[in-house]
Amino acid sequence: MEEITYQGEHLLPGILGTSFVIISFLASLLAAVGFMLSTGKDEKGWLNFGRWNFRIHSIALFGIMASLLYILFNHLYEYEYAWKHLDNKMPIRYIFSCFWDGQEGSFILWAFWHVVLGLILIKFAGKWESRVLSVISWVQVFLGSMLIGVYFGDFQLGQNPFILMREVGSNFGMPWTMNPNYLADYKQFQDGTGLNPLLQNYWMTIHPPTLFLGFAAVVVPFAYAIAGLWKRDLTGWIKPAIPWTFFAVSALGTGILMGGAWAYEALGFGGFWAWDPVENASLVPWIMLVGAAHLLVINRRKANSLFATFLLTMGSFVFVLYSTYLTRSGVLGDTSVHSFVESGIVPQLLLYVLFFGGLSVYMLIGNPRYRKIYLGAALVSLIGGIALDGSAAIALFIIASLVFIVVTYRRDFPRPDKEEHLWSREFWVFIGVLVLIFSSAQIIIQTSLPVSNIFLEDFSGMFSSLYDSLGWEWLKSASEHDYHPPADVIPSYHKWQIPFTIVIMLLVAVTQFFKYKKTDTKDFLKKITGALVVSILVTILAIWVGGFSYHNWQVYALIFAAAFAFIANLDYILRVLKGKMDAAGASVAHIGFAMIIIGAVVSTSQQYTISENQLGDLRQMNEEFDNRTDMAMYEGDTLLMGPYFVLYKNKEKSEDGVHLNCDVEYFGKVDKFYREGDLVWIKGGMFRCMEDHQASDTFLDDFDLWSAVPMPNPRQTREAAPWVNGSPGKPLFDLEPGLIMNKSKGNSREPSIKHYWDHDVYTYLKYVTTEEAVADEEGWLEGRQHTVKVGDRVLVSNTMVSVDSLLGVKNPADYRLFETDHVAKLVLTLMEGNEEKVIEPLFILRESLIVPDVVDVPEWGLRFALGAIDPRTSECTLTIWEKQERKKDFIVMHAIIFPQINILWLGCIVMVIGTIMAIRHRRRLNKSAHA
Repeated sequence: MEEITYQGEHLLPGILGTSFVIISFLASLLAAVGFMLSTGKDEKGWLNFGRWNFRIHSIALFGIMASLLYILFNHLYEYEYAWKHLDNKMPIRYIFSCFWDGQEGSFILWAFWHVVLGLILIKFAGKWESRVLSVISWVQVFLGSMLIGVYFGDFQLGQNPFILMREVGSNFGMPWTMNPNYLADYKQFQDGTGLNPLLQNYWMTIHPPTLFLGFAAVVVPFAYAIAGLWKRDLTGWIKPAIPWTFFAVSALGTGILMGGAWAYEALGFGGFWAWDPVENASLVPWIMLVGAAHLLVINRRKANSLFATFLLTMGSFVFVLYSTYLTRSGVLGDTSVHSFVESGIVPQLLLYVLFFGGLSVYMLIGNPRYRKIYLGAALVSLIGGIALDGSAAIALFIIASLVFIVVTYRRDFPRPDKEEHLWSREFWVFIGVLVLIFSSAQIIIQTSLPVSNIFLEDFSGMFSSLYDSLGWEWLKSASEHDYHPPADVIPSYHKWQIPFTIVIMLLVAVTQFFKYKKTDTKDFLKKITGALVVSILVTILAIWVGGFSYHNWQVYALIFAAAFAFIANLDYILRVLKGKMDAAGASVAHIGFAMIIIGAVVSTSQQYTISENQLGDLRQMNEEFDNRTDMAMYEGDTLLMGPYFVLYKNKEKSEDGVHLNCDVEYFGKVDKFYREGDLVWIKGGMFRCMEDHQASDTFLDDFDLWSAVPMPNPRQTREAAPWVNGSPGKPLFDLEPGLIMNKSKGNSREPSIKHYWDHDVYTYLKYVTTEEAVADEEGWLEGRQHTVKVGDRVLVSNTMVSVDSLLGVKNPADYRLFETDHVAKLVLTLMEGNEEKVIEPLFILRESLIVPDVVDVPEWGLRFALGAIDPRTSECTLTIWEKQERKKDFIVMHAIIFPQINILWLGCIVMVIGTIMAIRHRRRLNKSAHA
């Protein structure tokens, strides 16, 4: 077959990129071997060999990044990666977002940060360089393999970011691949599918690099821990690892907090943390790393909890890899908004997790004989997974690993001569770490429920038989392998995490006042009494002044515990450290963490919705709408919304057609005065004012001053106005909630927020028309069906349609119908301004067939037709058409007040600053120790 010469393809960046991938992979492999061999006799030669190969690996990785960025910036859609993540409308500022939007790009970003950290370690790691860099290089080997993109039978080794569209397996044999000029002849290759609208945000530009820096930084304490076990120097690695561990805590914590800020600012679900599985998978390594960091500090003085220190330090990295598996395997596709679709590298991802998990266990084992047994068990599991059943083999490998961890703890780690004293800092830090372990365990177990189903599937027969024999319900659930998180996931996490956080906050408050080894009880109580009393008073004052309506003792306890942590740490800085900020990093970080908890508790427990529908019944539009929390607004209307009046001014679509924003102006509120005899509508009912009064904040506050009008006459219906507690005052601000539109990936909400020092006004759209309605030749828009019953009201632009009655027609002939027809009429009153009109659309059943009856109201530009009637509920299907020229645009908006949320964001900044201060302090201590 004659070879096709394709026209217009830019092959050079792909060839270079693929070459750099191969060079990078091979150089990292050689570096890993070189650093590993440099721990032997010929240390110098192999060490230089490892260093040079790591540098070559670094240069090649920079080449990979440059090649891929060239493809993206030049919109070379012949490459699958550009076609999948880019389009012609993409602003330049989001090109980097496209870079790490895909799996391959995020792997490259992750490897890039490893390279940066590795080059720093080559210069500063000293005697630990060989072993630490060997571990990091092996990590790079695995990451590099994710980019190779070759097949061994059915096994896919990585995904090549430089593959051409015509080389993608699913495109083999497609007609266009036979066309040498396919790029010009096929429209689909002249533009890409684009970035997910949710990711077209400046947070996507800064959040992933920071998060992946955190992921990458976790490998350094992991590498030091492996190096310590490698040398069987169980304590020497601790001192150099401490600053790196706190750096990883800071970087990963910052990345996670940025994710919360991104969710709040851009994702439009009305909050900053949703306990999304992928969010949780990132949080668990951070929690474990925080525990490891504190144990490292404690064990630097006295090595009494080395096993837990190793386990948490190495476990944090293994769970980073596990979070990668959760995100990239597709297993969370139905439960997480963050996960990638299922990919072909799932076995490779699993191998990545299991290899370094197994390496951690192997290095923990001190007994050479036990090491060989464990290595044999791992190899048997690997062979069994390849040849027989993967899930069963992995389950057995995990069980074997847990068994050897327990055995190693009992055999290979020294026991302290005596237990820590109850009144010592070491004891209470360890208690705090245990709480962190329980916290992370609950999160990861619930998050991993979808994963457990995969492993349980192969054992369903065994569990079913056991259930038949024993009758235990949990065996039945296991046999059905259908575990999943609760439908309302947030309370299920709060049930566990709030008590854990209360304990942690109390420990954060008091632990620093303990001394190492032993503390005088009276002296300790004397030091914390002042902060404790002030915290109690502050909590009582906050609950009273804040008007807390959240009746849950756990919330009050959490507010107290966080306030105690804040005040006690501030007191520690001022009275114990005498204001010496150089040593105050830990206390500052604890203050920041306390502020995060206070801000989160207050903003979530005291948040309230100010949007409430005043126009018709939104549920007739969409059952997901709620009249109590969602608000319909017609263009040009000014309506009351909480403490504001709001005016929907207009909507505007950006020139590129991506952004659609609705301009909503907010006004202050002027008090409303009602006089005796005034008529108002509220909650679907009419009321008459009994005496003159100024309106209170809510109608219920003035309920005794009003009397119900159960059967309003037409005049009263016409004169009544919606109840409001004020009238529009001076303009305050504008918000522009909107949509980010993408035809291929769906539209996404774009919240709009007004920030005040003590609260946020948070708004987003739940409905907006994205395209202008198309009318028929006579100017009629498509009819909208409404399910109505007597007493309902439907708002159609400026016209209120009141459903007065549903009556049977005894004499069809009066309506020029056959006597044999079965007829009912729906009496409707139309009201617009001071005008009123009554119409009677008919339901006609003739010989089992429904005869259409359309009632035109041409002067109002409306048309009505009565459809089916449910005889059980008397609900009717009413279709209403309107003329295009009278149609008013409307939106449905949701608005929330988040009080004191800025405490949370300020706490994030303070915690990061405190962690950086702690890193700086630890580096100074290390330098002074070497001096």
